[in-house]
Amino acid sequence: METLYFESGEVVFEAGSPSDCAYLVEEGKFEVSRLCNGEKQVIGTLKEKDIFGEMGIIDNQPRSATITALEKQVIGTLK
Repeated sequence: METLYFESGEVVFEAGSPSDCAYLVEEGKFEVSRLCNGEKQVIGTLKEKDIFGEMGIIDNQPRSATITALEKQVIGTLK
């Protein structure tokens, strides 16, 4: 597992981008959002021990949401 670091406001990935791995939140919080009629819609918040991006491993489809760091974050990638 590779460890990645993100600053507040930094985007992990955007909706529509290719899916090739999942992520495990080691510390911090992330916002899950998508565009709906041109406006940002917040779907939820991810916290420590949450996994996201796993559907990319399962269905090999593009990302369905955008993930943004809400504070200084640490995540691990799962391939």
